[in-house]
Amino acid sequence: MPQNLFRQQVNYPPWIGSSFSSRGNRRILLVGRSYYDARYENKSIQEYIKYLIKTGKEDLFFNALEAIVSERQHWKQSFGKYKLDRKKFWNSVAYHQYLQGILPDSYSLPSRQMWKEAQERYKELLDSLKPDIVLIFHFEVFDKMPTIGGHRGEEYHSDGLVMQTWETGREGSPLYVCRMMNPREGTFRVKTWKEMYTSFLGDYKQKNIGISF
Repeated sequence: MPQNLFRQQVNYPPWIGSSFSSRGNRRILLVGRSYYDARYENKSIQEYIKYLIKTGKEDLFFNALEAIVSERQHWKQSFGKYKLDRKKFWNSVAYHQYLQGILPDSYSLPSRQMWKEAQERYKELLDSLKPDIVLIFHFEVFDKMPTIGGHRGEEYHSDGLVMQTWETGREGSPLYVCRMMNPREGTFRVKTWKEMYTSFLGDYKQKNIGISF
């Protein structure tokens, strides 16, 4: 995938699905927090997602993203059961690892410089990819995202939890950012976040009639 999305070199270029920019489709960008330990088996984000597609390997974090974000068209029937078409799903979205430095584990605190650099890369990514919906799967990343204008949007509630949203206009096209929980948190429940995202998506489609997914 191209690295020239950024003015400076990045350690972990984003995954950009081959159908991400297809005409008439909404552009959905998924954002994780950091790259750490041996979880990705020394693979880049792009290599690792290709690996997941090819092998069908289970990964708690990425499986949760697939379950929450996938739509009917991403599923296929096989031997009487429905199964996610991983290739079709990942080709329809983009994924970005927010922090560009390696952390020893998920509890390590990033430096101030790491946050600053991450914010700059994130703004460049938005300018280049021009997503319509951004799902940030980490509360702290959402709370520390750079100023991009706009205002607080609707809140969605389920099972005592809240999904906050942020709305902003970019070159005449609205951008919606959703604050999601990190799927690696012990209290994370796919069903709860799927319900809130589905409610958000229903409202989004009402506001953007005629746009396919």
